[in-house]
Amino acid sequence: MDKALAAVRWIGLVSSALASIAFLGLGNYNMAGLMGSLAVLSLINIRRKRRARPTDADNTRTF
Repeated sequence: MDKALAAVRWIGLVSSALASIAFLGLGNYNMAGLMGSLAVLSLINIRRKRRARPTDADNTRTF
């Protein structure tokens, strides 16, 4: 399940970044900025989830 969620996070990052580039090419700068900021938030979420992995000894989960 964790691998599936990680894959969804990476797919969201890539699709947001590509959409941002596409909107820049079309000249729609508002949507390009929106998609770019979504890509940055996705990257922050990926880094946060990667850093907060609990060990098997810990039974605590960090969200």
